[in-house]
Parts: sequence; structure tokens; C-alpha cells
Amino acid sequence: MGTLEVDKLDPQSGTALEIGTSGDTVTVPSGVTLTVAGALNVTGTTALADGTVAIAELDIDGGTDIGEAIVDADLFVIDNGAGGTNRKTAASRLTTYILGANSIDSDMYVDGSIDAAHMSANSIDSASYVDGSIDNAHIADDAIDSEHYADLSIDTAHIGALQVTGAKLNTDVISAQTALASEPADTDEFMVSDAGVLKRIDYSLIKGSGTHVKLVSGSASSAVNQDFQSFMDTSKYNTYMVEFSNLVGLQGNTFDFQFLQSDNSVSGAGYWGSVQGLRSNGGYYIDNYENVAQGELGSALDTSASTVGAYLFWIYNNPNSTTYGSSVYGQNWGYRADWSDFIYANFTIGFNNSNSVHGFRVHAAGNDATTFDYAIYGIAK
Repeated sequence: MGTLEVDKLDPQSGTALEIGTSGDTVTVPSGVTLTVAGALNVTGTTALADGTVAIAELDIDGGTDIGEAIVDADLFVIDNGAGGTNRKTAASRLTTYILGANSIDSDMYVDGSIDAAHMSANSIDSASYVDGSIDNAHIADDAIDSEHYADLSIDTAHIGALQVTGAKLNTDVISAQTALASEPADTDEFMVSDAGVLKRIDYSLIKGSGTHVKLVSGSASSAVNQDFQSFMDTSKYNTYMVEFSNLVGLQGNTFDFQFLQSDNSVSGAGYWGSVQGLRSNGGYYIDNYENVAQGELGSALDTSASTVGAYLFWIYNNPNSTTYGSSVYGQNWGYRADWSDFIYANFTIGFNNSNSVHGFRVHAAGNDATTFDYAIYGIAK
């Protein structure tokens, strides 16, 4: 048991007790417990071995509240490296640690806290958008131009009514289309503005009624027989107008006429007709015939390259008749070299035959090749 020297106590009696004098060292040996039941007041510097004060011995609750916001200069105690080495650290270091890479996600944002001032330029791309989040309210005026449209993205569902004007149509909107090479069908449709309202209209409502409809036209190449067939349509026409111009090659003969059936000339007797002409010298020309193999289209003509002939005649076709169901009436005019004058003639041809016809043939009476321009019109019923 150790001994405590009295002369080391000051005072040696009374209620206040001081152990040792300046410079002395008071040691509590290993294995000895120093118990202080009352209060222990330490006024000097206390050096405690590392780990001798447990964290449970710190009375944080009993401390005085700071009473103000924490600032960068305030200090915290930190176990540096979790190895028992305690260090101080300024509060300013906490922001560096807390705001490190990927340390904050969207769950930590206050609603409405992310505004334009907190986003850097080009920091958000399309991969960050939620599907359907870009609506009209989030698109600025004039923010989208044609460069941003996907191919074929503009369809009828995305074009508002009355949004396409005449200025938006290309100049070749019609001319670039496939040409219709024949007369439109009655049910073919056109677009019309009816007092500013667009409507469609059938061709049947705008085509001419009772007018001449061109069926065929062109230039006949040099040939002895010139055939015209498959132009007759008894459902639409009973009468046809035929025009020949710039005719060359008759060599002073008549231009003879025969009806066609099944692509062959109708042979045998059956043509009846007459011709009456007025000559430029004041004289008359008259010719007539009955039950012959072909009819005459007026007077004979010279029809050289410098004295061309012209013909205009009408064909009447009645497919239901067995006698004189088809007939011809017309005029021809031109120069006759044998008379050395100009002649104008009227003619008519009746066909007394039960055959159904679908065209006609013309040829020079002298079997000479002819050339001419032609046009055939149907006259609607």
C-alpha cells in the first residue's frame, strides 16, 4: 500500500486540499483506480492518452446551442481515416464532399428548384426528355423549321384545314402528271370553286351538248386505198362530220367512197347518188348514178401539189335500217385542169344495203395514190 507524505498536502488540514507543489508529478500506478465522487475541476492543461475518453462520455446535449447558421469557418472534429487520429475540419470542406460526382440525384431536388439559371448551355439533350413532355406549351414560337421534320412526317393528319393555299402549289402540279390521251369519261371529275367553296364536278356536266366531238385526226400517208374504221359509236352518235384538206393525187379523177364492214370494203352494187356543181366560168356540172359499186365524193379535181382539193361531208348511219340506212352528203371544191376553171360541187350518196357499217374507204377513181390531212367528228345525239 502506498504512502502519502503529509508535507505534500497543502494545507495539511481544512477543507481545501492541494497535492504536491509546483514541479511535482503525481502518478496513479497501473492497477490503481482513482475515484472522484465529487466534482473534478481541472484548471491547467490536461493531457489524456489517445482513446482514454469514450465518445459516450461527451455530453453534447448539455452544450450551448450555436444559435446561428453554420458558416464555412466553423470547425468540426473528424476521425481522419477512421484510424483514431482526430483532426479538425472547417465546415467549408463539407460541401466539397457532399456535392461530389453523382452524390445528388433528382430525388433531392425541391420542386421548381431547377430553373434556367441552374442549367448550363447544351446540358440537356433529347435523351433526357420524358415521352410526351414536349408539347405546344414547351415549344417557343418559330423554334421548329423544316430541317427538323422527319421524312414523310407531314401527312394529312398534321395539316390543318385551309392551310394549303395556291402559293404552296408547285407550278408543275398539273403538267407533271400523266396526260389523258383521250376525251374524259362522263364520270371523270374536275375541281371547281363554287363562289369560293371547292367542289368536284363530273365531266358530263361541263362537256358541250350537241357539239362536234373530234374522234380522229391526222395526215394520211400516200396510198391508193385510205381506210377509216372503228370510230363509229352508235350509242353516242348517228351523224359524223368528215374533213379532208390539202388533198393531192387525184390526177383529174373523182374521189370514190365505200362503206366498210369487218375491215373490208362492202362490195357489189348498192350506191346511188348525184352531183351538182357550179363552175367559175358560170357553167354547171351535173352527174348521177344508181346501184353502182361505189359513190362519188363530188366532182373530179386536178389536185396537184399547187392545186390541192378540199372535201367536207357528213355521214348518217342508221344501224337499224336494212335499206338506205347509211348515207352521205357534202361538198368538194378545187381546180379542174381539163376545164381550166374552179368548181364547187354538192353531192349525196345513198347506200341501199342491209350490211352494218363501222367505217369507210376512199380512193382515186384512177387508182392513184393520194395524201391529205383529215379530221372526223362525232355529232352527239
